[in-house]
Amino acid sequence: MSTQETRLPFPFPPLADGGFLPIVALPTLTSEAVLRVGAASFEFMGRRLRKDAALSSELVEGLSKGDAVAVLADYQRDTMVDYAKATSSMLKEMETAFESTVARFRQKADGVVEDLASQTISP
Repeated sequence: MSTQETRLPFPFPPLADGGFLPIVALPTLTSEAVLRVGAASFEFMGRRLRKDAALSSELVEGLSKGDAVAVLADYQRDTMVDYAKATSSMLKEMETAFESTVARFRQKADGVVEDLASQTISP
């Protein structure tokens, strides 16, 4: 069996001059965004666990019923604020990561379009 090189009868610009790279890079860029959001999630959960432990300690230390209600009310308020801040932070991380990815793809697509234009307009 002989090996024979197969050539396309026309240039295929998306694969020419490294045009295939953005297609391969997509999973890597997506993974980067997921890891950033994951790191922010773990940091948030660590903070929440420390606050849960502090609440448990305060309740176990023998607070009166009135004090316990105040402590729980403060804890609930802080929890709602923490979750809102964490959600906002994670959404900003995702926005930054996706904007960066879109910019990289747009730059590559513009290059491919320019290459195609120069090939079709050239005399």
